[in-house]
Amino acid sequence: MKVAILGGGSWGSALSMLVSRNGHHVKLWTNEASVCENINTTHLNPYYTGEYPFSETVTATLELKEALSFGECIIMAVPSNAFRSVLMDVFDSLEDKDIPFLNAGKGLEAATGLRETQIIKAVAGEEFASRAVILSGPNLAMEFVAGKPGCTVLAGTDTERTQFFQKLLSSDILRAYTTDDVIGVEAGGSLKNILAIACGISAGMGFGDNTRAAIQTRGLREITRLGTFLGGRRETFYGLSGMGDMITTSSSILSRNFRFGMLLADGKTPEEAGKKLGQVAEGVPTCYAAMLLSEKYGIDMPITKEIYKILKEGKDPRAAVTDLMNREQKAE
Repeated sequence: MKVAILGGGSWGSALSMLVSRNGHHVKLWTNEASVCENINTTHLNPYYTGEYPFSETVTATLELKEALSFGECIIMAVPSNAFRSVLMDVFDSLEDKDIPFLNAGKGLEAATGLRETQIIKAVAGEEFASRAVILSGPNLAMEFVAGKPGCTVLAGTDTERTQFFQKLLSSDILRAYTTDDVIGVEAGGSLKNILAIACGISAGMGFGDNTRAAIQTRGLREITRLGTFLGGRRETFYGLSGMGDMITTSSSILSRNFRFGMLLADGKTPEEAGKKLGQVAEGVPTCYAAMLLSEKYGIDMPITKEIYKILKEGKDPRAAVTDLMNREQKAE
């Protein structure tokens, strides 16, 4: 099968490798000329995936229309801050509006608080959005690139499309599960990045495993509060796309959001940390979106609120920790 993968970063590159290992041909769209040239001439993407080679069945292009005309299905893996604009270009260029479509990105739109399936509905309409499939889970790109096995979740209300992508992606490296809880999977996969930033700050400040466990467990409670209010199922937040993804991204140095938090603890401003990271830390716009929703609906999210103050108001991380520890005492 011919697969169009949109996004030449670490996750889009990893997905290209996973799909090609299953015997499929991939056209990878990127807006970075150096990435495109390297993949086509050396079969490497040195900035994002190091010395791990792509199969010869993976080629890259700078032309979105070329990728779309090539693919019999589409996998989209772009940062949340570019998701709406790229999707608009995609939908305008698509000849076949019924093509199988998978969104592998994670994040909420900072200015609106919208989940990405809500953006799909706004841009492409209800019918297209109802057939879209969402991918999320504890999916560190570089571990898949290195051939280390893991699991993921595919969420969709169209069972046929969900099972299509399950078959496309599943291998001895990636085990894919399915669910129809799109809201829960999207919310968990997005909101856990806020906790990854918090755990990165904790690690950067020299705190221990007690601190990280407290952030993870109490943080999971608050993102579940918001996610279930939005319509997700509680059990989803204790599965791969919730607790599983949260544990991974809030514990691993391979996690961009965890590293971003460590840079904040080192005294970097969010702008400096982002520049040093060199990639998008999805927890930043998601934190802004989560605070918008928290305030709009009256959902208590104390950890998210302190991370927001660090990011938006320049609050000292140590002061944020003190304020969290000195909150009004209550039952668990």
